[in-house]
Amino acid sequence: MGHAMNSAAFGPIFRLSLQTPREAAKHVIAIGLPERALWIALSLVVVLTSLVMSGLMQVAPLQDDELSQVLALSPVYNYPLVLTAIRLGQAVLAVFVLFWVGRALGGQGSKQDILGVLTLLQIVSFVLLTGISVVSMIFPLLSFVALVTFIGWLLWSVLTYVDEAHEFDNMFKATGVVLVSVIGVIIGMSLFLGLLSGLFVGSTSGV
Repeated sequence: MGHAMNSAAFGPIFRLSLQTPREAAKHVIAIGLPERALWIALSLVVVLTSLVMSGLMQVAPLQDDELSQVLALSPVYNYPLVLTAIRLGQAVLAVFVLFWVGRALGGQGSKQDILGVLTLLQIVSFVLLTGISVVSMIFPLLSFVALVTFIGWLLWSVLTYVDEAHEFDNMFKATGVVLVSVIGVIIGMSLFLGLLSGLFVGSTSGV
């Protein structure tokens, strides 16, 4: 516990995240990075991911259909800070909800453990999505296969990380925790977005 993690140490953990996510989760939990450092790391990677997503949305041409017109008028499309705020809210809320729900169902993980594995998940996801974006621009035909593979890895990793962090040793229980947590995050984000929309409308109407 309490060992520092530098770029040299992260390389093997990154590879484990792709090959055996459970071992990667064990390593991150064992390192025991300070909670403050984990919150900073989580915030930074969420901001970077949001900026990349916003850039890709601006670069990708919109289709001439109703959905694209709605997207073009959306604050998420036009204001990168809105997208960043939403994704940051989702990430923070996910940490607390996965911790509370897991504990309620008999889990042993600490908030620091959940924060550690979710930060790892965000970092690895950012690297993979950046790589997929580059590959898609060079080889468009591979984009669908790469995206489906990423989604499959992401789902399995989330379940495995939660199972390991809460010491369930039961993937069915981990699945239940994740499903209940998703509902909790959706409800929480609905309240958050309602508040954010009110602030946004208020600021624009006052101009």
